[in-house]
Amino acid sequence: MTPRLVLITGANRGIGREIALRMAGEGFQVVMACRNVSKALLVRDDIRARTGNALVDVLPLDLSSLASVRMFADTFRSTYRRLNMLINNAGILAFSKGCTSDGFEQTVGVNYLGPFLLTSLLLPLFPTGEDNRIINLTSMVWPLGTFDIERFLAYKGLKAYAVSKYAILLWTMYMADKLAVRDITVQAVHPGVVRTGIFSQRKWYDVLINTVMRPFLLSVEQGALPVLKLALEPQGIEKTARYFKGFKEQSLQAADVPPALIKVLMQRSADWVNTRM
Repeated sequence: MTPRLVLITGANRGIGREIALRMAGEGFQVVMACRNVSKALLVRDDIRARTGNALVDVLPLDLSSLASVRMFADTFRSTYRRLNMLINNAGILAFSKGCTSDGFEQTVGVNYLGPFLLTSLLLPLFPTGEDNRIINLTSMVWPLGTFDIERFLAYKGLKAYAVSKYAILLWTMYMADKLAVRDITVQAVHPGVVRTGIFSQRKWYDVLINTVMRPFLLSVEQGALPVLKLALEPQGIEKTARYFKGFKEQSLQAADVPPALIKVLMQRSADWVNTRM
C-alpha cells in the first residue's frame, strides 16, 4: 500500500521539524521543503534514524523567490506526481526593511504570497476522492492585520506580519469553499506562542521575548500538537473552513472574513504572483 504523502514547508527547524518527525513516525511519506538544504539533510537523516522511515526527503524551496517556488513545484510534480497533505508552516517576522527577490515586502512575500503560489501550483496533484488536507499556520495577531488593499504590499514590521496572517486566514476560507468539491479540507491554526527561531534578529525585542517571556512560551513539541491534531484526526469534508487557536476552534464573524475583501485579495494575489486562482 502506497503511504500518504505530506509536504511540510520550513521543516528543518522549530514546529516544522517536530511535525515532520511525528508524521514520519505515523508512516507518512514526508517531503521537507526548506531553504537551508544542508541543515535540512541533517534533520532528514535524524528523522529517518529515529523513526525507521526511509521515505523522508528534502527539496530546496525559497519562499522569498517566486522562481524558486515554481522550480520546486516542477521538481515535486515530476518526482512524486501526487500529494495528500500540504502543511504551510514556514514563516518569518522581519522588523528590518527588506524585499523579496521579486520586490515584495519580505514578510508578506514569504508568509503569504510564496505559499499562495506554491499551493496553487500543487493543487492538481491532490487525488480525487481521497482524504486530502491543506493546513495553513496563521497567528492570533491576525485581527491586527486589517488592511487597505491598495497598501497591502507597503506594510512593514509587525503590521506586515499581522497582515500576512490575516491574508492567510482569508485565503484559507476562500480555498475551503472552492475545494470542498474536490475532497480537500482547508484549515488554519495558530499553534500558540512558541520558542522558535522567528525572533532571531538580535534586536532588543528579541532579547525580551527570548528571555523575559521564555517561561511563558510553548516548546516546539507543544506547538506542533494542534497542527498534528488537524493532520491526523479523522475528518470529513464537513470539517473544512475551520480556524483554531491551539486546540480550540474559534468562531469567525462575517465581519472577520468579508466575501468582498476575500474576492479582491484573491484576484490581486493571483495577479501579483502571475497564477490562476
